[in-house]
Amino acid sequence: MDCTYKTNKFGMPFLDVVGIGCFNKTFFVCGVFMKSETQDMYEFALDAIKQNIYQAFTPPTPLPAVLAMDRDLGLKNAAELVFESSQILICRWHINKNTLANCKKMFTEEIWDEFRTSWMNCMNSATEDQRTTNWNSIVMTYATTHPAAIAYLETWLPFKENFCSAWINDHLHLGSVNTSRVEGAHSKMKRRLKVSTLHPEQVVAKVRQMADLDNNEFESNLENDKTKAITEVEKRPIMRRLLRKISNYALEQALTQVKKMEDATVAQPLSACTSTYTTTTGIPCAHFIKSLHDGQSVLQPRHFHQQWQLFFSDEEDLVNELANDEYGLDYVLEMIRGRYNTANQYQQRELLSRVYSMP
Repeated sequence: MDCTYKTNKFGMPFLDVVGIGCFNKTFFVCGVFMKSETQDMYEFALDAIKQNIYQAFTPPTPLPAVLAMDRDLGLKNAAELVFESSQILICRWHINKNTLANCKKMFTEEIWDEFRTSWMNCMNSATEDQRTTNWNSIVMTYATTHPAAIAYLETWLPFKENFCSAWINDHLHLGSVNTSRVEGAHSKMKRRLKVSTLHPEQVVAKVRQMADLDNNEFESNLENDKTKAITEVEKRPIMRRLLRKISNYALEQALTQVKKMEDATVAQPLSACTSTYTTTTGIPCAHFIKSLHDGQSVLQPRHFHQQWQLFFSDEEDLVNELANDEYGLDYVLEMIRGRYNTANQYQQRELLSRVYSMP
């Protein structure tokens, strides 16, 4: 989420909120005209979003796992209050852009490249200890010769848990550690508006048209993924139960992990599993797939985060499919277990009620 400007005749900032769909496509979630960019106004806007999008249904829609934004402290503080269970990510692109603007002039070209690489390594540190080691190395190397650059980087340290890999990779961020998606949405929106002097009601009408196009594209992609299978996935028994249940984008990513597992040898085995891939993407990693393969089991839709799951076929089609001799009672029970484990408490109660009411 991020504010964009020059969208309306009154000069009000427009808080643009986008999401990532199961096809890895960006879609418009909502927008709010802001009177000002103060924390109070952000709290009001985010609470309205929470009430009208996430809590307007029964049962309520789960809050987003991750919210990405730039270092606007008013927005960040408001988001932490309103979306208390969501992890806040500060856009790395903005961090690097600001570091470039504030620090590059202090260095020669060659030393700047070394400094920037060291800072990137620090941000990408896989563990807290590694992050500390990398930061101490930066300080030892540049504190004497470039104290102003170190002082600038230190302004980012209070927010390290919002952009350093050691912390953010504990969350399902889908690889989206920048706000580039919402920046792209800003451009798309302004191309549709064409001018910056429209009345807010006119802006809303055009944004609604844009949202309708997003929805049409989603429906088209959904139909495509439910009818067209990836040949290489079809050829692999370990993936066949995923066809038309998991988006083709996620299947392509999983296929890469399957090939990684297939290519591993005794001489060149898989590296140790850190769980980072599955935690951040919601897609099974090569290590998990190998454990299934070794146990003569196969990938199931429940092994993928709900982010990547397609709507299942109509009830009659599903019943006919499960009645096929290829599937046994064990598979049906496993499917029910998967549905139960990924359902919220209201859906679990409904499922149990249906089971107990069976004759």
